[in-house]
Amino acid sequence: EYFGVKMVRVEGRKVLSAFPNPSTGDVISFSLNFNTEESGRIVLIDQLGVEVFNAPATSTRSAINFHDPLAPGIYILKYRAGTSEQATRLIVTN
Repeated sequence: EYFGVKMVRVEGRKVLSAFPNPSTGDVISFSLNFNTEESGRIVLIDQLGVEVFNAPATSTRSAINFHDPLAPGIYILKYRAGTSEQATRLIVTN
């Protein structure tokens, strides 16, 4: 027996992932499991709350190359768009 084709839309939790984690601080890659919005930005914040990186999020997978590697510590990588925000913790070691 055959039935008609049905479209199913599954919406899960939006997730921002950073890798490698822990990182050496020279390159940080990230991926999003959802499409970016036009106003979307990727922001990296150090443990003192200072933004060390802020740029438009133009794709769901990208890498940030730092000319001067980040200092060791704990950072928060965020995706911000309108009222939406996803965040993940990133550890930088020597």
